[in-house]
Amino acid sequence: MTRLRCASVGIVRLQAFVLLAAGGSAATTAGVFAQQAEIARQLSRTSVSEIMQALVASGLSRAEARTRLNQLGYDPYLADPYFDALDRGMTAGSLENLDASALQAFRGIGVLDDGDATSLEILRPPLADSLGALASAGPQVFGRRVFRQSTSRFEPVLTGPVGDDYVLGPGDRITLIVTGNVELVRERMLVSREGFLVVPDVGQVAVVGLTVEELREHLFTRLRRVYSGIRRGPDANTFFSVSIAGLRTIQVRVLGEVVRPGSYQLSSVATVLEALYFAGGPTDQGTYRRVMLQRGREAPVEVDLYPYLTSGSLSEDHRLQSGDVVFVPEVGRQATVMGEVRRAAIFELAQGEGMKDLLQFAGGLLPSASTHRAGVERILPSADRTPGADRVMVDAPLAAVMEGAESFDVLPGDQVFVYAVNDELRRSVEIQGAVWYPGRYEFRSGMTVASLIERAGGVHPDAAVDGVRIERLIPDQNIRHMVVNPTTRSEVKDQDVVILHSRRLLAPVDSISVLGWVERPGKYPYVSGMLAEDAVIAAGGFRKEADVHLLEVLLDDLGDAGLRSPVLVSMSGRLGALGQLPDSDVPAAAVPQSTVPLTPQASVHVRRAEQVDLGYVSVSGEVEIPGPYALLTQGERFSSILSRSGGLTTYADTNSVQLIREGINVGVDFVRAARGGLMDDPIMVAGDTIRVESLDQTVFVTGAVNFPNRVVYRDGMGVEAMLSEAGGPTARADLNRISVLYADGSRRTVTKVFGLFRNYPSVQPGSEIFVPLQEANSGTDWASVLNMSLTATSTVTTLFLLIREIRNN
Repeated sequence: MTRLRCASVGIVRLQAFVLLAAGGSAATTAGVFAQQAEIARQLSRTSVSEIMQALVASGLSRAEARTRLNQLGYDPYLADPYFDALDRGMTAGSLENLDASALQAFRGIGVLDDGDATSLEILRPPLADSLGALASAGPQVFGRRVFRQSTSRFEPVLTGPVGDDYVLGPGDRITLIVTGNVELVRERMLVSREGFLVVPDVGQVAVVGLTVEELREHLFTRLRRVYSGIRRGPDANTFFSVSIAGLRTIQVRVLGEVVRPGSYQLSSVATVLEALYFAGGPTDQGTYRRVMLQRGREAPVEVDLYPYLTSGSLSEDHRLQSGDVVFVPEVGRQATVMGEVRRAAIFELAQGEGMKDLLQFAGGLLPSASTHRAGVERILPSADRTPGADRVMVDAPLAAVMEGAESFDVLPGDQVFVYAVNDELRRSVEIQGAVWYPGRYEFRSGMTVASLIERAGGVHPDAAVDGVRIERLIPDQNIRHMVVNPTTRSEVKDQDVVILHSRRLLAPVDSISVLGWVERPGKYPYVSGMLAEDAVIAAGGFRKEADVHLLEVLLDDLGDAGLRSPVLVSMSGRLGALGQLPDSDVPAAAVPQSTVPLTPQASVHVRRAEQVDLGYVSVSGEVEIPGPYALLTQGERFSSILSRSGGLTTYADTNSVQLIREGINVGVDFVRAARGGLMDDPIMVAGDTIRVESLDQTVFVTGAVNFPNRVVYRDGMGVEAMLSEAGGPTARADLNRISVLYADGSRRTVTKVFGLFRNYPSVQPGSEIFVPLQEANSGTDWASVLNMSLTATSTVTTLFLLIREIRNN
């Protein structure tokens, strides 16, 4: 199962790669990744469901499964949770995911084999759908999407209510409840292979072939012989109820033109549609109109899927029995419908069906469809073809066909195009300009400009009543011309455009220009008393890159040279208060904006602020968002960069956080830096690298030891314990120069106390202990040893005498 989960992730990633390579949009690719969690959930769930189905099909009892598992060396109780779930009527979703060892065990005892369908099948429909959508933007075979969607996968119904017409068979489980003078509950009684139900105090009851309703009557007869209180009428004091607690499974075969032909285990209430869902539905070469159900030697039953696909009717569906064969033959006569229909697709037509049926399958016509005609692109039959004339266009009388007045035969391969109505809007007039409600209005015979203005809410106060203009369409030439000297009494014709001028628009308008780093550069109306900040507000405000402190303003008055000279304005007021420059940074030439009111035709230019690039810092390893980070401010610290990267993951080793500068590891204590201590939280510079290693619970012991390897770290272990785990030091090991390299790059070595006793460095997870060899000429210097011994003895004796002298005094 580990292999299956890895395969699921790999296929989803491959799917996204194929979508991008084929030119899929970012939204399509995002949609593919959004399916990954749902696919993984169904993968594990379906795998558990397969085990439950396989256990039922194998016929193994709980004891037999335990014996086989024990004989093969597996946990004998491995299958018990699945038997418990089956006994209680639980679903696969209540069990934990299956791992690889459990999957191997079930194969070993013969419950599964390598030929069984695996949960990888669930990955195929989304991939096939996505690739199919890219491969063909045209209509698809009608009904294909119903069976290809991943949500069409479901488990067989093994529990739940059934109708009174359900016929009992071996493998069904019955629950019997007796209440009243007698309290009795018998849950999940099994119908044996011989067709009997064993009821306590009653004995064997033959139930195979009975419906639920007949079973209820049969049990009434048998139970009343044992419990006298069970009788019909108001004097009954003992009652019973019987229900189906678990359904048997049946085996059916789905063959022919289906996506996944084979044998399937289904519940005893499964139908032809359910079998087709499990098999992925018909292929593009399979029929949806003549699905065959073969039962033993009986005559095949033909099932038409279109009533289900077009109206949800299950009248053509049939309940399956064990041993049934569902066969999907090749597709018959097909035709394609495109254009102004509700459901453009490729449809299959049965014998006697024509154009009207085809359009009904397509959901009918849209309101925008033109009923004048439908175009049919037809491949001529072989007998009617001539050299160079294999395809023809045929007009179909669409309106007559839809009304049933005429029929129109559809040939295999026909492509039917339903056209849209003309976009030209008729019986309309349009009014523009100085009215309250400009727009299009219904054309009425005899209407005048005055009546149209009245319908448009009247004129504005500044309207020029004598400034009416009418643009009229010349149909023969398909051009517009101006009506000569129109007045408000002039008659309006269909398709006319009436324009009523405004005095304000006809008069010249003063404006200002706003240029540079604002949201909407351009010309804006001038208002007396405007300042530079008013112009910026009119243009939508500053852009992010703008210099919000200093602006250039060009007024309309000319200098001595006949040129407009720019004025450098220092911002103040509503906008400038957001970030004014210190007085020391204001250029001497700048003047407050309040002293420079704008004039008509003035220009305000917003400059780009100076950009300061402080460089980048790289963050890698066990952080939530690794990658390069730009330094935001001069003096940004180590803890700030780590915080911007999302912090450490749960697998990070807090002792291995490294700051690398110019290739050298700088010692940083992450814990103290996180507390905000400035001495432990260094300032970052461009080019720095922060590296966080993964948590490593081992220690690498190398060098002059008998078995260099990694040793699992346990609390309290020191250097000597680690050396022991590695087989101890060799004869030539130099124990006085042992060093420990920590995960953060720092290193410590052995120190000595009084020159005699070794003080080993502490050991942390992820460390490396190195034991060097003794130097080549480093024989034992007995003179040094004697000298050190005498020195130590003298020191101890002196301390002893000093202490005794202090006590005596």
